Amino acid sequence: MTKMHRGKKAAASLMAGILLCQMFVFGVSKTSADAREVAKKMSFEVVGEGIVTVTDTAERTQEITSGSVIEVPKGMCVRVQAESPKETDIAVHVLDKDGNYELEDVSEVQGKCFWRDVTAMELEKKVVVTFGKEDKKIRAVRTGQTRGNYNKPEAGDVFTGNCVITAVDGGNGHTVHSVTIGGFTGILAGVTATGGCADHTAAAPYVGQEYTYRYTVTGVNKVTGEVMGNLYCTSVTGSTDGVTKDSGGRLIGYQRISGSALIYRNYSGYAKLKKGKTQTVLTNGNPQYSLEDACYGIYKDRSATNEAATFTTDKEGNSNTVELEEGTYYVKEKKAPKG
Repeated sequence: MTKMHRGKKAAASLMAGILLCQMFVFGVSKTSADAREVAKKMSFEVVGEGIVTVTDTAERTQEITSGSVIEVPKGMCVRVQAESPKETDIAVHVLDKDGNYELEDVSEVQGKCFWRDVTAMELEKKVVVTFGKEDKKIRAVRTGQTRGNYNKPEAGDVFTGNCVITAVDGGNGHTVHSVTIGGFTGILAGVTATGGCADHTAAAPYVGQEYTYRYTVTGVNKVTGEVMGNLYCTSVTGSTDGVTKDSGGRLIGYQRISGSALIYRNYSGYAKLKKGKTQTVLTNGNPQYSLEDACYGIYKDRSATNEAATFTTDKEGNSNTVELEEGTYYVKEKKAPKG
């Protein structure tokens, strides 16, 4: 049996991802009917000594412990408040639902109390609140810098680039319902995305404002080619840090934008087989010998039980071309040709 790696396809397609808008809460806006229809799960982990509470869209407050899971209408936010009995380091992380990848900037303060708003978007999120010093090794894994294969991204890959605000629904003293983003460079080039503001008391973005983005791949379907990821955009100048507030308790600087983006890549490839002659003295011109109609099975397993496709040769020994998903395959002759 022969071991075979599938061939590579040169071209890959890119489609625009659609992001959901988000709406302000805590008395400054109302949710839309669409946002009420779908809720996203948000899980929590609390590390160290302290109390964590969450205030939802109906201004109901509940205490949160490790393992707590709440549902938040898509496009809405909750206020996560952390309180410590003594001065300490407090950090709030927003991760993917499995807690592997940092989706948004970390908020860090030193004190007894801190709050941060977290918005529910297309992807489910896990919020980790840490009191005291953090494990630097764990944090380093979560906050890895730009990495990944542009043509064949994998979950956990991170890509960065620039983008521009092309439209703002609201602002100028009013609620920002959605933000349209275009002019992407890098892996999201050609995408027009609609997202929502991640910092609900900071200044609204404006048309023409330049942002940078971080695109964290959270899932890949190699059969359909779908690549799902979290999109997080930060103003090039004057962005809020998510921590510094004015005397009224509002964040200083421009809001960051949160959402998700779906792009497409091709994870399949092509393969073919060429059958040749070794004993040419005996086979050339011999009507009893032929390269035609040899049949080979292509298997996903070494034991040749899970067949994915077949090769059949012509009189020149060339097989048909088959398209295969990315992976390792094994080839075994099923039917010998004449001779």
